[in-house]
Amino acid sequence: MKEYKTTGYASAKTGKVSNYKIVSEFKAKNSGKEYVKLESFGKNPFSFVVLKENLCSPTLPELRPGVPTRICWECGRSFSYAQCKANEGDWSENYCGC
Repeated sequence: MKEYKTTGYASAKTGKVSNYKIVSEFKAKNSGKEYVKLESFGKNPFSFVVLKENLCSPTLPELRPGVPTRICWECGRSFSYAQCKANEGDWSENYCGC
């Protein structure tokens, strides 16, 4: 499974922040501005290019009822597998990424 970075991006239309995969990063030759190619999650992903300066922090997954959780050995908080991955924690070591 390919590893990728996750970032947040706010929609210009709605202002809603969603998470996307960073597929690639590049710099424009003429302007020197940095751009990133983002790809959505899901069965039918779409991709688009935006200025790197317009990225924001990814949103954290919400803890849903019934989802397995663990207690972080460092901070003592309860976390799910999705929250662990979003924070770059270690599920097998009971570390949430705090």
